[in-house]
Amino acid sequence: MFEKLFGSEGEEEAEKKEIPEDELCDECGEERAVWKVVGGSIQLCNLCQIDREDHLMRIRSSLEEE
Repeated sequence: MFEKLFGSEGEEEAEKKEIPEDELCDECGEERAVWKVVGGSIQLCNLCQIDREDHLMRIRSSLEEE
């Protein structure tokens, strides 16, 4: 299965490839699908994006209750 995805190079070879800095999440530093937020000034991975949206929703709902 691994060879189908990455060709004939070994697993160690694939892991040695460096990930460009602009493909890392600004929040957690993990390599994931990255979202650009606020005009491209912040990059978040999917999990951090969801966390941020959940946090904003909680703030909005608490403000609406007051």
